[in-house]
Parts: sequence; C-alpha cells; structure tokens
Amino acid sequence: MTGRHTSRTLAAQVVTRVCEDRAFSQRALASAFDAAPLEGRERAFATRLVYGTLTHLGRIDRILDGRLKKGLGSLKPALRDVLRVAVYQLVHEGEHVPPFAAVNEAVGHARARHGRGAGNLVNAVLRGLQRDIERSRVGPPESPAEEHGLRPWMWDLLVAQRGEEASEVMKVFNAPSPLHLRARSGDAAALVEELGSCGVEASVHPIVPGCAVCRGGEALRTAPVADGRAVVQDAGSQTVSLLVPHDALRVLDACAGIGGKTRHLLDLVSDRAVTSADIHARKLAHLAQRVDEIDRLDTVRWTLPSDPPEAVRGSWDAVVLDAPCSALGTLGRHPEVRWTRSPGQVATLAALQAQMLDALAPLVGEGGVLVYAVCTFTPEEGLENVRSFLGRWPSFRACRADEVPSSLQVGLRWDDSTGGVRLWPDLHGTDGFQIFRLHRRS
Repeated sequence: MTGRHTSRTLAAQVVTRVCEDRAFSQRALASAFDAAPLEGRERAFATRLVYGTLTHLGRIDRILDGRLKKGLGSLKPALRDVLRVAVYQLVHEGEHVPPFAAVNEAVGHARARHGRGAGNLVNAVLRGLQRDIERSRVGPPESPAEEHGLRPWMWDLLVAQRGEEASEVMKVFNAPSPLHLRARSGDAAALVEELGSCGVEASVHPIVPGCAVCRGGEALRTAPVADGRAVVQDAGSQTVSLLVPHDALRVLDACAGIGGKTRHLLDLVSDRAVTSADIHARKLAHLAQRVDEIDRLDTVRWTLPSDPPEAVRGSWDAVVLDAPCSALGTLGRHPEVRWTRSPGQVATLAALQAQMLDALAPLVGEGGVLVYAVCTFTPEEGLENVRSFLGRWPSFRACRADEVPSSLQVGLRWDDSTGGVRLWPDLHGTDGFQIFRLHRRS
C-alpha cells in the first residue's frame, strides 16, 4: 500500500469520525497520525484532504446526491466518506492530484473494506463524474455560500459585516492555517530565531506580542516546544490574556477549559495568583498537571451560570470569561463547525453568555476588570451582548482605547463605546474573535 493510499484511507476515516462522532477535526487527525506511520508530505496530504473535504462538504454532497439513485443518505457513513474524499480531489484538487489515482484508490478502498458491490458503485459514480469534468459538464458552485463552503445564513451574516471583503475573509479561512506558538518568556524574536535554527520557517506576529507564526517545518518537534518554553496558542486567544492589567494579581479564569489562558496569565506576571474554574473536572486535572507554578494556581469545578461556589466568591482584580460560543471564528482550524451550527444555536448561546456575564459581574472588585471574549463573528454573541450587559450593569463602563496596553494598540481598532476589538483572519492574522474589556467603577 502506497503512502498516498494510506493518506486517502486515513482521510476518509477521519471525515467519518468528525461527521458521525462529532469529533474535532484537529484532534481526530492527531489521533489518526498517532496510529498511522505517516510522515512529512503524506501527513500534509492527508490533512489537506480532510480539511478540504469538510470545507466543501455542501457542494460535494450536492454532486453526490444527484449521482446516487437512492441518494447519499442510503450509504453507510464509511463508504459515503470514501466517496466524499474522492469527489473533493476530482472537483477541487484536479490540478494537483491525478484523477486516476483518486478514483483507483477510492475503488480499491471500497472493495477492500465494503465488498465488491461497494467497489463497483464507487467506480461507476467516480468514473462518471470524471468524464463529466473532462467534458465541462460539472457546473460551478451554485452560490457564493457554496463556493466558500458556508451555509447561506452564515454567508449572509459575514457579508452584512464585511461587505465585498467577505470573499477575502473566506479565502484566508479556507487556506491552510499557520501554527501560532506563544513564547512563554514573551520574547517572540528569540523564539523565531531558535525555530529557524531547527529548520522551521517562522516570523514574529505583526500585532500580538510574544507570538510566533510558523508556516513550515515540524515546529511541534523542536526543542522550544518539547521542553515547554513555547506552547501552541492562537494569537487571538493570546490577546485575551494580554488585556488583563498587569497589576491584577488575583484573577479568575471562569471558563478555563484546558487552561491555555490560565498558563498565559501566570507567565505574564510572576506574583499573580489565578483560580481556574470549569465545568469539566477532567480538564482542570489536565491543567494542574501542565502548570509549573502550581503554588499560584487553584482549580474549582463550577457550572456557570449557577451560583458561585465558595472558592470563587469574593472580590477579584480581574475576571476572564472566554465563553462557550458558536466558534465561527475558528473555521480555518475547525472547518466542520460550518455544518454543525444553526441560527437557533446562536440565539441559545447568546442567552447563556448573557447569564454568565450576569453571574460574574458581582465577583469583580471595584476598579477591577471583566474581560469577555468569544471566538465568533456573530453580533448577538459579542457586540450586542456587551451593549446589553452595560445597560443592565451601570456599575461597569467600557474600556477606553487609551487604557489598552500600548503593545496592543498597533494595528487594532478599539471601540470606546463597548471597550472591545474585533479580530479577523485576513486583517489581523488570528482566529475571528470579539474581545471586550469592561471596568467596574470605583
């Protein structure tokens, strides 16, 4: 079995895990790579197939559904996804992937895993599609939304905010995402130099201090990552922690997850203490194992927006809420999100976020700050939620642009009315984020 055959087989299996088990594509790929001996070029090829197939799933499924007598839903998921990955190659990778290779290996995979009849079906569907492509009988995407791999309501939402620039936003979302590393020392230039000596192409992030952008090489296998001096963290996520004032020495990270921002908060100020709260005890245990400064960290299980447990009651210098959200700002790293979200979910999440903000507001001490972030571009979850919060809580005010750390004032446009900034992949080289700093009046 050739490496490319293994890459295609692996890609189809990962797509099935994502679509059937709701696994995140990044984690499913990482797990598959742990089990499969793929290196370098073959790993990159498998990754491209998974991300490309998930990105263009709408168009791929429309093409397949019209070529199957009983429709796409009649197929077992594993066989369906062999076809999906092959169609992606024929329709979207024709200039880079030989059509005969995509077809032959899909047919071989189907026969080996699902029997002769399945192989014959795959052969008939793909050979017919290949002939139609060669004769220019396969039309273009039916809409801008399909072209860019979005549901129509998502495309309309993006156009409402970015207008003619919406296509540029999606070009960046749909291109391979660079890897962002945070230099725990804060010295991104030194990290970039060391990565370069390891053969990794890297640069200092133009906006976010302490962040290195990696576009080539095996960055995760280098010494800075292996010994813990650099950690993987998106530049947008790093910005959240950077908005916490340096004189905030008691900080509550209210939805800590696995603790990327908690670790950043501890690294930024040597005498800062952080309490990390999350609904998942497993994530908190994982966080405690990863933190060097364990004497400055407390963890507590808390299901927001319920009443705070005793461990978090009191007056905090800063409270950070990186809230559960629709995650539409992470389309580059999680292309599957575009097919699993609905307008109803956005409304439900926005209501939950508002409740979380109300639960956390009383915990912010006078003169303290509440940093609120969502990795999405829906106004309901960001801008509108903050405006509503400021109306409900007159004891809070929006942070002014001149109060933002000077290191974050270059290249970012701050909104004094909401104390926030919107980050976009095409403008700022980050995930899509909305981040707000709100001050409690003294």
